Amino acid sequence: MYDHSGLQDILYMMLYSGAALYALIACIYILLRRSNAFSDSIDPPANLRRWAAAFLASIVLSHIWWPLLGTVVLRDNMLVRTILALMLDRLTFVPFMAILLLRILQDRKRPVWPVAIVLAPLVVIATLGIIHKDFDSELYIEYYTRICGIVFVLYYVFALWQYNRWLRDNYADLQHKEVWKSFILISLVTGVFIAYTSRFGGMTPEYVAQINTIIILSFVICRVETLQTLDPGLQEEAVDVSPKGSRIDIGLLLEQYCESSGLYLQHDITLSQLAQAIGTNRTYLSQYFAQKGITYNSYINSLRIKHFIALFPKADAGSRASLQELAWQSGYRSYSTFSANFKAMCGINVSTWVRTAANK
Repeated sequence: MYDHSGLQDILYMMLYSGAALYALIACIYILLRRSNAFSDSIDPPANLRRWAAAFLASIVLSHIWWPLLGTVVLRDNMLVRTILALMLDRLTFVPFMAILLLRILQDRKRPVWPVAIVLAPLVVIATLGIIHKDFDSELYIEYYTRICGIVFVLYYVFALWQYNRWLRDNYADLQHKEVWKSFILISLVTGVFIAYTSRFGGMTPEYVAQINTIIILSFVICRVETLQTLDPGLQEEAVDVSPKGSRIDIGLLLEQYCESSGLYLQHDITLSQLAQAIGTNRTYLSQYFAQKGITYNSYINSLRIKHFIALFPKADAGSRASLQELAWQSGYRSYSTFSANFKAMCGINVSTWVRTAANK
């Protein structure tokens, strides 16, 4: 008879070992590589790289101590083995994952000490479980972790909403700053936790967890390497305000120093830079856009799209290469970013608009 269970064990161990090896290589890469493999123009935050390396290292260690405790150290004491392995995961993988997710958001420096305080009761539960040999302590650890996970996810969704609003209020170019990538990352991490804590029989949850882990590793590397360092100092309000920076004059100042001069065509221009150029501070300028019911991002990109439309008749028969050049001349570093903004502003895809305009 063919031993299917033996083949499944071999396949799982290959997947398990592969995930650990991948995490180790990724950790070394993040720590030692100084240049960016994705783009030389992107300078990722140094602290984000360090926390990402710690998170990847925790994945490697987790793949070591589970089999080590189960087959070598505590082979005959399943209760202590399980509690210790769970606690090691909760005190390494979980906090490093939470801090990494928080460090991705650069609108403010969010404190990380609450993570340690929240996890402290788990140490108490584990210690009491080992002392009293309480088999229910494993369930208590899982229930408490689930509650903490739900609270963190809710908080993180709110933090992402704040971050998204901050980005659109301060940056015209949102390439490599996309909030949806953080949603995907936290969803993948949640999927690993659900797979490991599910009570379904068989090896399916284990396979799902390992495959999800490999996806997370790839996503973390991509996210860390493509996230541009931003300036949280944009949150700070300037104290001195130029007399010409009054609310009444801001519209005229924008027309003179931004629209007529073509300042909006400058790549990666920020709200603070624009405010300085027109002689006011970012607080008054931000208030001006809010009163108009728009964001800084939509203001700059509407000017860029209008500039592109004005340049289009000069394009070489609407070729993509020419369109990319026109997008660059209109202030966009990325053609995909331009396409997304064009559709948001005009309501149709740029390719559809080009065909229509070419036939006129």
